[in-house]
Amino acid sequence: MDIVDSSYINNPDTETDNMVNLYAFYILEIALRIAVLEVIGVNVSDDVKNYVMDEHLDWIKLEKYLDEDCVLPMNVFRQMIEKLQNQEQNS
Repeated sequence: MDIVDSSYINNPDTETDNMVNLYAFYILEIALRIAVLEVIGVNVSDDVKNYVMDEHLDWIKLEKYLDEDCVLPMNVFRQMIEKLQNQEQNS
């Protein structure tokens, strides 16, 4: 009988796996920080949680030059500048 293991197996030699690990690490860090804040009585609004997640996802999009548009205005601006610079270099 074959055993199917669908769990994620890390291969630190690949850039994709490094990004997956980094993403998972930061999501865990965000969750822990929010949990600690809530334990000490700070009410973390959904807007703040969403902003932090958007910031992290935008960072990945910028870091990996993904075609997907950023969400936060400051990152949208940075993404536009990077695209213009890449177009100039390719011209």
